[in-house]
Amino acid sequence: MDSKMIFRAMGMAIALILFSIFFIYYGITSDQIAMSIIGIALLVLGIGRLIIFIRVWNKHGDE
Repeated sequence: MDSKMIFRAMGMAIALILFSIFFIYYGITSDQIAMSIIGIALLVLGIGRLIIFIRVWNKHGDE
């Protein structure tokens, strides 16, 4: 696996986490529960992608 692709995947996972934090913050400050729920779902998705990235990175480092 190309390291350029791995770093791109890591960047997208981190960007998704930051985007979800914005959604959670906006949902809390504007009293919109739906925005907070979307933010929490995106946060779970971003953390899942980051975990997958870490597994691939460890496998890539062994080769």
